[in-house]
Amino acid sequence: MFICDEEQQILHYLKSSPEAYFSTGQICKRACGRELYTKEPRWAMRFLSGLLDKKLVERDDQGHYRYLDQEAPPADAAD
Repeated sequence: MFICDEEQQILHYLKSSPEAYFSTGQICKRACGRELYTKEPRWAMRFLSGLLDKKLVERDDQGHYRYLDQEAPPADAAD
């Protein structure tokens, strides 16, 4: 599976707190350098959908994202 540099940045940020969900705004601001965020504040939006398709992240009902650990079951499967 191919993962581009931007997707790697997002995954690295989400892995820093794997149990927490992050808003798209938080991801856009904190998963990259200041220069990229200043140039394109919503840069991560197009990469998050790809990460969802690859089943590397999950999204909750409020649209927040978290890293999907391949060994752990998804949050809704724990019920």
